[in-house]
Amino acid sequence: MKQDPVLNSILSHYQKKLPFAVYALPGEGIISVLLQQNARLYKNDNWQESGFTMAPFNPDISANFIPVSKSKCLKSEFIGKPVLNKSFELIQSDSDREDHIARVKNAIGLINASELEKVVLSRKQEIKLNEFRITDLCASLFSEYPSAFRYLWYHPKTGLWCGATPELLLNVKENLFETMSLAGTRAIQLNGGQEWTQKEYMEQQIVTDAILEALHPFARSLQTSEAYTVTAGNLEHLRTDISGTLTTRKELSGLLNVLHPTPAVCGKPRSKALEFIRSTEGYDRSYYTGFVGSVGAESEQISLFVNLRCMALNGRTATIYTGGGITADSIPESEWIETCKKQETMLKLLSLFL
Repeated sequence: MKQDPVLNSILSHYQKKLPFAVYALPGEGIISVLLQQNARLYKNDNWQESGFTMAPFNPDISANFIPVSKSKCLKSEFIGKPVLNKSFELIQSDSDREDHIARVKNAIGLINASELEKVVLSRKQEIKLNEFRITDLCASLFSEYPSAFRYLWYHPKTGLWCGATPELLLNVKENLFETMSLAGTRAIQLNGGQEWTQKEYMEQQIVTDAILEALHPFARSLQTSEAYTVTAGNLEHLRTDISGTLTTRKELSGLLNVLHPTPAVCGKPRSKALEFIRSTEGYDRSYYTGFVGSVGAESEQISLFVNLRCMALNGRTATIYTGGGITADSIPESEWIETCKKQETMLKLLSLFL
């Protein structure tokens, strides 16, 4: 990267255990940095102030916030720094595999026997690092996955998180908004490859229908695209773009309440899916499948993204989070393999430290 002074400022803040956020919007070569000047943990309850927010998966917990008014703000161009991949193999334990497959089978059984249409099951994996340098992580993160929303967040009360997510939750400029449904996952298909399966199209349609239903009380002039294939790292997804006009921006909090967590990371119906996730996954997702992004006050732009392809870092331990949508047509072994494939996005960034 070209901006050593910016990296040095991030390193200094991290060493002092002061909060900061660093991010780049999809397709942009500019990074934005907010260096909070105190250690307070702010909450984002009214969406009336500019800053950067990070919300947990649990919709009952308020989003954390780094306000522009309490921060030193920097912007800088950056030059790509290719990740030098080391040759390593991540060993997956048999017990992790068996546990995840058993949960998937349990989910399929419930879907076949109840009103539950889809549920997203996730898992986490801890990886020990030989070393860690936040400046190298930052340089690599913002060089990789240019089509994703990339971010680095730190607060002494939440720890260090980073991600490169392909999924827009909500973009608002004045009263115009954009969102998407993103579901169905497969490895990149070369030379045309295979068609998407019925299971994948069905999963995508479940997510699209649920988002449209949630939007109706808050929006007008809704428009949807046809489902199409997008690439995210080493994977492909089905995506449908959704746009429209908000009846009023003052209803933003209510809109987020019905959108988050989306069926793409939770399930449908939401209440049944949340109940199953909490009773089955066996761990707290924390900020995985929550949302992150920049918030502009008044008529300024708000860009929020679902916190996918992310990890938490604590000293020399990295925790990678992955998951997948389960429907009646899911194949348990394939769902396990999908979570392994999704780990590769963050594993590439960790290759310097393994």
